[in-house]
Amino acid sequence: MFSVIYKFEIKPDRKDSFEKSWKDLTHLIYDYAGSLGSRLHKKDECNYIAYAQWPNKETWEKSSNKLPEKSNEISKLNERIM
Repeated sequence: MFSVIYKFEIKPDRKDSFEKSWKDLTHLIYDYAGSLGSRLHKKDECNYIAYAQWPNKETWEKSSNKLPEKSNEISKLNERIM
């Protein structure tokens, strides 16, 4: 198993948008790219920590090539939130 830890700092008052887009993108990654799942934890109002589990590092490295176009839309939305 391979795990990845992520840190996110979002703009104030963007909690709901961030959490929804994170959830939507996480579902796509799980459905299309072979992720074993992930969890999001809120540190404070603007900071989050998440971890994702993968079967191995190679699956994680190749994951972005397997995602549908919708994932790019969600990622662009996240750029405006952070």
